[in-house]
Amino acid sequence: MAAGNVIHAMHDEQDMRKYGGLWRQLRPTSITFLVGSLSLVGVIPFVGFFSKEQILGAAFSKPDDSAAQILWFIGFVTALITGFYTGRMWWLSFWGKPSPERPVEHPHEAPLVMMVPVAILAVLATIGGFIQTRALGFGPSVVSGYLEQVVTPQRWEGGAAEIGLTLATMLLATALFAAAIRIRPWSAYVPWAQRLLERKYYFDDIYDAAFVRSMDWLAGFAQRDIEKPVLDGAVVQTGALARWGAGELSLTQSGYFRNYVLVFVVGALAVAGVVLLTRAFA
Repeated sequence: MAAGNVIHAMHDEQDMRKYGGLWRQLRPTSITFLVGSLSLVGVIPFVGFFSKEQILGAAFSKPDDSAAQILWFIGFVTALITGFYTGRMWWLSFWGKPSPERPVEHPHEAPLVMMVPVAILAVLATIGGFIQTRALGFGPSVVSGYLEQVVTPQRWEGGAAEIGLTLATMLLATALFAAAIRIRPWSAYVPWAQRLLERKYYFDDIYDAAFVRSMDWLAGFAQRDIEKPVLDGAVVQTGALARWGAGELSLTQSGYFRNYVLVFVVGALAVAGVVLLTRAFA
């Protein structure tokens, strides 16, 4: 939600490379964004530590379960990556100098209807973890106490190895968060990979070439060579033929009675001649 406040202040611009320097201009949003980022990384005392790092510690505490070990390794690597990209996101957006491409020179803070819910979430992310700190071996156990009454007793206390690994993971992720301001982005070393991601693995280009352009060509061909000359042509030519025939027949309509009598007599004589010839040859 704090990201939504930033996007709102930047007039819907979502490229963080065009931000920079927002710490001085959007201080409340910067602080709430930092709280959410640190909670996402899993830093003590934020609630993310108790909801993520402890899960990794519990998975590592099962050395006989290969699936749990694989799950821990994936989670461990993901936690480190999260620490780095979250840190880079925050430093790039809020620290340093404003980007020359920034769409708003003097951004304004989000209105209260947007800011108040974000502030409430930031406070809860800060103090929410303290309702259940038994995973560290001390403190309250509100969550486990509630679950023990309504579900079944839960094991929350971790051993020394679990707690040590949990803290080590947090420290590494925090270090990557802090170092993200100075570490050159990997795109500086492999620019082709950045282009690959920016172009969404060229899926849109492939789709456009395989379907959109081919369908556009087919539609143009059908309109140019089938619809206009054949379908429209048949209708138009039928109308033109009817108009030509009506024009030719209109020449017989002179409006003089003698002409109509003449046509009647000639017609009657022609019919009579046909009848006589038919009888003569019969």
